[in-house]
Amino acid sequence: MAEQTALLDSSVLIPFARAGALPLLKKCFGKSVITKSVFEEVAGQQKTGASEVAEAAGNWIGVERQPVEKNAAMLLADKEGISEADAELLLLAKQKSFLLVSNDKRLLLAARARGVQSWWAAEIIFRLLLQKKLGKKEALELLKKLSESGLRVSLETYTAIERKIESLE
Repeated sequence: MAEQTALLDSSVLIPFARAGALPLLKKCFGKSVITKSVFEEVAGQQKTGASEVAEAAGNWIGVERQPVEKNAAMLLADKEGISEADAELLLLAKQKSFLLVSNDKRLLLAARARGVQSWWAAEIIFRLLLQKKLGKKEALELLKKLSESGLRVSLETYTAIERKIESLE
């Protein structure tokens, strides 16, 4: 059975790149895609992780150059209170049945309301653990690195993720 293609948001790419953990996305999903808008947002910055994303986009992350109609994205962005780039992600995920992976609460809520399969960034850690591609100690270290690298997570949620990792067999 072929794995579903992951459509990655900048809110996932940036912390994974800054934490030196981009290869884990490849390990988790196999095939990943970003939109041109996400590529420009992430790789166009002169910040830590930008060159790693640019290199991955030329290698194992596909870049959808013309993902969706601009007017449709603008209308959805206005209706949902999300950015136009996020609306493009949502429309593309729906159109191509991609798994949308983000750490943006508004985007994830809008995706789920439209029946788009979506994951919060922490689900990557759990999947890697369950597939035995990461051990508990590595998973906890990854969570710490991601948090230090800009993955936005409340203290309460961070603690809940730690407990869940520790409880997994």
